[in-house]
Amino acid sequence: GQLPALATTDCNGNSQSDAFDIVRGLAFDAYPYNNVPDSCEPDCNSNLVGDLTEIALDWQLDRDLSRTLDSCDINAAGGTGGFGGARDTNANGILDSFEGKPNVVITEIMYNPAGADEGQEWVEIYNAGAAPVDVSGWALKDVEGDPATGGITPGTVLQPQEAIVLVPGSGPGVPAEIVSQFRTAWSLPANVRILALTPWQDRAQQATDIDEVLGLIDASGQIVDVVNYQNREYVATSAWPDDDGDSSIAIRSNAVSKSANDIASNWTLSMSGLDGARDSAQFGIFNDGRLTGSVGSPGVVWTQAPQHASGEVIFTELMFSPNSNPGDATRGEWVELYNTTEVTVDLSGWYLRDEDGRTSSIPAGTSLAPHAAIVLTPRGGSSAAAAEAEFRAAWGQICQVIALTGWSDQETLPNLGGLANSPSLGNELLTLRTSAGGLVDVVNFDDTLPWPADAAIAAPGLGAAWSIYLRPGLYDANANDDGGNWSPSSIGVDLAQINLLTPVYNGIDIASPGLIAGQVLTPSCATVACDDIDFNNNDVFPEDQDVIDFFNVLAGADCPNCNDIDFNNNNVFPEDQDVIDFFNVLAGGNCN
Repeated sequence: GQLPALATTDCNGNSQSDAFDIVRGLAFDAYPYNNVPDSCEPDCNSNLVGDLTEIALDWQLDRDLSRTLDSCDINAAGGTGGFGGARDTNANGILDSFEGKPNVVITEIMYNPAGADEGQEWVEIYNAGAAPVDVSGWALKDVEGDPATGGITPGTVLQPQEAIVLVPGSGPGVPAEIVSQFRTAWSLPANVRILALTPWQDRAQQATDIDEVLGLIDASGQIVDVVNYQNREYVATSAWPDDDGDSSIAIRSNAVSKSANDIASNWTLSMSGLDGARDSAQFGIFNDGRLTGSVGSPGVVWTQAPQHASGEVIFTELMFSPNSNPGDATRGEWVELYNTTEVTVDLSGWYLRDEDGRTSSIPAGTSLAPHAAIVLTPRGGSSAAAAEAEFRAAWGQICQVIALTGWSDQETLPNLGGLANSPSLGNELLTLRTSAGGLVDVVNFDDTLPWPADAAIAAPGLGAAWSIYLRPGLYDANANDDGGNWSPSSIGVDLAQINLLTPVYNGIDIASPGLIAGQVLTPSCATVACDDIDFNNNDVFPEDQDVIDFFNVLAGADCPNCNDIDFNNNNVFPEDQDVIDFFNVLAGGNCN
C-alpha cells in the first residue's frame, strides 16, 4: 500500500517511478502485470496492444516461446503481414519449426487426483506418428512463463502408437520409489513406461485460459504440443470437462492429434469402466481420505469407438434434496431405477457410486422385471427390512424397495456422502454399476439450468421439496444424460403425490417413487401366482395344508420356501402385505 521512495524505472521519461504512474492511474499495465507501463511494452505489429499481453491471451501467437509475436519473427525473415519468408515457407502464418515437429501429442492430464496432489499428478504423451521419436531432454512447461520440468532421460525413444506416462520425480511427499508405487497403484504392466521428471512443476487445478497452459517442449526448448486446458471451477463458461476431484481428463478417441487436442469438446472426464479408464488402488502415497482412489487410463490411449454405459437399467427419478430430515439429511433421499429392456435383469451385487464413494451391494437374488421399477434408499441406522418398511409407510406399497448402507457420511468409508452435497457440473456424478464394476448408467445431475432447480432455490418458503424425474417417452440412457429431459415433480402430474408424514419421512416431499408414467402406473404388487401359494406344490389350492403351512411360517417355524411366501419379493417376510396378499387370494381374488 506504499509507493516506492525512489524511482526505480522510468520508461516513459516523466521523472516518476513507473510503479507510481501505474498505482496512480497515470499509466496502464495490462496482463501479464509486469509493472511496465503498456506504452513502454514492445508492440512489433503496431496495434497499440503490448506483444506480451497478446501472447498471454493466445499462446499460438508465440509458438516458439521467444516472447515475440510469430508474425513479427516471420516478417523479420522476409515475410509480409505475418506470412511467407524463410521461416514460413508455405505462407500459412505458422512457423515452419513448429509444423515440422514430430507428431507427439499430449493425450491425458491428471491435474487434480483424489487426495493430495503431491506425487499423484501425471501427464501422458503419445506418439501418433508412424516413425519412432527420440524424446531425450523433452520436458513439460507452462508456456505462460513458469519454469519447465526436468528433461526426459537421454536415449528415450518413443515408438509409434506408444504412450509414456510422465510423473513427478521429486517434491514434497514424493518417495524415491515413486515409479514402482505408481505402477502398482495403477496396475500398469511392465511394458508401459513411466518416467519421473525432476523437478516437477505442479499441474495446478486453477487452470484458466491464461494460466496452466501446458506445453510439451523439445530439448531445444521449442513447443511440440500445447493443451490450454481449463477448469470450470475457475472458468465458469469453459467447455472443458468437469473437475470431479479425482479423475483425469483424456483426449477422445477420434481426436488424437495436435490440432484436435486444442479443442475443449475433444476431451472427456475419465469414467471408470469406459475407454480404458480404471480406479487406482490405495497404495503407498496414492491414498485419499475417502478411500476411493483416482480414475484415469495412464498408458492407455483409446483409439477405438468410444464406449458408453450399457443402459439396460437407468435412473428415472432422484430425490436428492428432500424436505424430510430425521437428523440425517440423507435419510429421506432415494433413487428410482427402470428396466428398459424386454427381459428380466439380475441386479445381484449392483451398487451406486459417485465421486465420493459407493453404497453396499443390492442383495443376491434381486431381479427387475421388464419395464418395471425399483427404488434404492438408505438404511440409515435401521435394518434393511425396517428401512424398507419405513419407506412404504411414507410412500405406499411399492413392490421393490431395497435399502442400502454406505449412503451417508455418518457411515464407514467409502460412502456416497449423500446425493446432495452441492450438485454441480463436477460433483454428484451418480453411476449405477454391476457387481464387477461395469457401468450401467450415469447421470450428472445438477441444480442449475438445464437441470430443474432444487425446490429450496426455485420456490423458497414452499415448505416442501420435490424429486426430479425423467419425462415420459425419454426412458433411455442417452436421454437421461440431458438435464433438459428432467422435470421437477408436481402433485397430480405424471403420478406424483406427497408422502405420508412418518418419524423418518417427516417433511412434505413431492414425488412418484416406483411409478413410471406410461409404464408402471400403480404401486401395488403384481397379482400373486397360485404356484406361490400352493406351498406343497400339489397343484391344489386352496387346501387346508396350504393354510397350515402359511401360519406355521408366520408363527416362526422353519421356512424352506420363504421366497414363495414373500409374495411381493422385497426380501422382507413376514410383513402385513404378505398376509393381505394371502387372504386376498384365499378369498377368491385373482390367481394368475
